[in-house]
Amino acid sequence: MSEEVLAELDSQTCYSDLDPLHRNTEPLGMETTEETSEETTETTEETTEPPTEETTAPAETSATDPQQSSGNGDGGGMNDAGFPAISTFEHPDISELMWVANAADAGAPPGATYIDFSDACKGAWKCRLYYDESTTQLCTVIIDGSDEIRVNIAWYLLWYNGEEPINEENNDNFTFSGYQWGNGIHTEGNDIHTEGKSTFEIDYFYQIGEYQYAVGKFTAPSGETATVGMIRP
Repeated sequence: MSEEVLAELDSQTCYSDLDPLHRNTEPLGMETTEETSEETTETTEETTEPPTEETTAPAETSATDPQQSSGNGDGGGMNDAGFPAISTFEHPDISELMWVANAADAGAPPGATYIDFSDACKGAWKCRLYYDESTTQLCTVIIDGSDEIRVNIAWYLLWYNGEEPINEENNDNFTFSGYQWGNGIHTEGNDIHTEGKSTFEIDYFYQIGEYQYAVGKFTAPSGETATVGMIRP
């Protein structure tokens, strides 16, 4: 996928104008989710936004204020590994993470239920690191630990300067450790293969229907920063 195609898709992702609390005034993708027939599926391949309240979230669980509802985000119980059943080790697809380009400081969209960090947020996530229009990475992120939070990043694909994607599956994983920070987490790189400081932070987790999301920031050992966006299943 070329740089031009990625930039065009990112530009179509609609976080509406932000209010002073950095939250959207309208649901994501409102203009593309107008009334449809009962036969219409919830999402299509062309949709680049996360599912909205109209398509996935039960009305009784809707909340736009994290102080009003933190949600349990249990994702339907735990699996044998002790992670939420919603946890997924599937490779991420760029089409389901286009919204990450516009996620910084946007807050969760209306209809979302914020999730206080807990066991419900642990396990495996599909993740995109968005540096700018020319650089983006896909990876799998695994969150674990109790007193000390541990994060493992397994690299997958890298797009750089419009070139063909580079497969990074053979690259060493990055590992981080840290602690709960507000409703999210703050972790720092402790991998012996990394040079310089690296951090992986999640500012907040939220849920819409069957989907969970997380938004934060990644700082590479080089000092470059990227917006973190995660989704599961």
